[in-house]
Amino acid sequence: MTGATDLAAAALAAFQRVHETAFTGDKAVNAALEVAVTDVLVAGDTPTIVLLTPWTLNGLAFPPDDRLPEHCEVAGKTRQVYRNSLAGLGEYYSVNLVPNVSTIASQHEALTLAHSFAEPWRDVVARLRGALSVANPTRRRLLDPRAWGQ
Repeated sequence: MTGATDLAAAALAAFQRVHETAFTGDKAVNAALEVAVTDVLVAGDTPTIVLLTPWTLNGLAFPPDDRLPEHCEVAGKTRQVYRNSLAGLGEYYSVNLVPNVSTIASQHEALTLAHSFAEPWRDVVARLRGALSVANPTRRRLLDPRAWGQ
């Protein structure tokens, strides 16, 4: 992906295909909702997306080194971080921000909810990525003046 617009378009196309192929006629789908990419933000080195689908509301992350922890805390709740891959989108990580969207009455209501998660999701990913970089022993050497002359 070359930029936010390309990433958003690829995510939208990939999840529209999932909707059409895997969820057509599924009773778990909220017929009032459509697939939408609501926000693309960057968390340090990692693009993030908030993705609305008729079956869930997810945060997606695309770390350049393909690393994120298995769990994170979003809105005061510990959530599983899933590693996934979709044709046309590639490798990404996802977190269920709102696992059940069945009671949302309209696309407008769902988009408002999705937008409310954009910055918190980006901030969570930034913290996760920051923790990974500090955990990298080669990065710690940057903080040790004894290693500067080497």
